[in-house]
Amino acid sequence: MEELYQKFTVLICSIYRNIHKLKDKEMAEFGLKGTHVTCLYFLHVKGEMTAAELSRLSGEDKAAVSRAVDFLANSGYVFQAEGAYRQMLKLTDKGVEIAIRIAKKMHELVAFVGSDINEDERKKLYKALNLFDQNLKALNNIE
Repeated sequence: MEELYQKFTVLICSIYRNIHKLKDKEMAEFGLKGTHVTCLYFLHVKGEMTAAELSRLSGEDKAAVSRAVDFLANSGYVFQAEGAYRQMLKLTDKGVEIAIRIAKKMHELVAFVGSDINEDERKKLYKALNLFDQNLKALNNIE
């Protein structure tokens, strides 16, 4: 049982760290970090939303999303109305341009990372990961 716990936690932590390192490395040319990438990507793919919705959808920490949105707004990538509580965020033209490049790069990286598994294995992997996530949320009383 200890071996399963070690394998699970070490692999999940390693994957998480490597994803963030990869996002930071790949986005350095744009002067962006991992959380910036996540925000731009989801705003591009899903459209306008609040920071709270962005946090919930992306799985990123609310404080990290808030900092990222402030940076992206100050850099001209995201439109954020001043003083509006729970305001809708949307990409500027500059944001759309960079988000398209980011989405393309992320799709290429995901394709490479998953290139050694077939579609059936991929479906089983995501099904198992979703079950782990649901069960962990249930244990933590998270909806």
